[in-house]
Amino acid sequence: MGGVKRLCRRLINAGGIIFLHEREVSEADIQSIIADVSAFFSFPKPRTSNSDDSPAELTPGDDGTACRLSYSIERLRSTGLYGRETLTLCFVHELAHQALHRHRFMLFSSERWMHELAADIAVGLYAARHRLQTEGY
Repeated sequence: MGGVKRLCRRLINAGGIIFLHEREVSEADIQSIIADVSAFFSFPKPRTSNSDDSPAELTPGDDGTACRLSYSIERLRSTGLYGRETLTLCFVHELAHQALHRHRFMLFSSERWMHELAADIAVGLYAARHRLQTEGY
């Protein structure tokens, strides 16, 4: 591929909207995505590091400055998350955990699953606001 980004077009019948997906996203692109998503939540950009254990994982802090976001480009790609839109939604999900980490829903016995569902709801809201498709997420 030699650093050239390949794009594919997908025509969505609802409104005839064409979405362009980048097949490769650089590290600088990912840092830009994380900064944009952080601004959406009114957080400063979190500290980031590479991870060997999971595609993406957030370690919450007391505020936005204390959280740490670890990710692995290779693992993200292996799970099918490779375009800018899908990576954005992945990082929205992770940073939603920071926004919600002190909140207790107390609806079911498993708070962890409630937080996962709430983070996915945040993804849907972000996607709707920014007109992103969620098909590949």
